[in-house]
Amino acid sequence: MILMTDEFQATLKGERGCLRLVVPEGPPDGELVPLIDRTLDDAGKLVDGATVILDFQGRPLSGAVVLEIMKKALLPRRLTV
Repeated sequence: MILMTDEFQATLKGERGCLRLVVPEGPPDGELVPLIDRTLDDAGKLVDGATVILDFQGRPLSGAVVLEIMKKALLPRRLTV
């Protein structure tokens, strides 16, 4: 599954149970939560109860950004990260 948002896309790879979410290096930190959130929403039932591996492709992230991603996009879906 590939989700396009303006010029950036996130890719969800794998099968039910274990998924890799590949997030491009391009989007600014403020766009990461909406990008991840929409990608997971579009995946629907595929992500229910799944283990998700986050792949930021070497992008450096602050602890605050990681916490925001966890709180707003991942934990509400009860995903294992």
